[in-house]
Amino acid sequence: MGFAHEDIVVDVIMTSGANIKEEDVSGYKSIQVMMRYLEISSYYSSMDGLLRAKFAYPGANFRYLVMPTGDIPSSVRPLAMSSDDIDKAFALGVKDA
Repeated sequence: MGFAHEDIVVDVIMTSGANIKEEDVSGYKSIQVMMRYLEISSYYSSMDGLLRAKFAYPGANFRYLVMPTGDIPSSVRPLAMSSDDIDKAFALGVKDA
């Protein structure tokens, strides 16, 4: 829209945390390996998007980066989370806030 990069302020909300938890994957089978790959891939994809934006707009002020301190419960099928998972997700949000 013609704004100078120095006049742009960006606040980022992430749905994944800053760290990938270490796991003993020595006993993983195919599906477990795939799920772990997807977890790691999602993390790097999220962080890569943020880093690319920072490199593309070096003068912009990336003011706040908000991310959860723990894992947000999820489901392979969208909107198929149990009420317990939803409660855990909300509790994590309240705790982090």
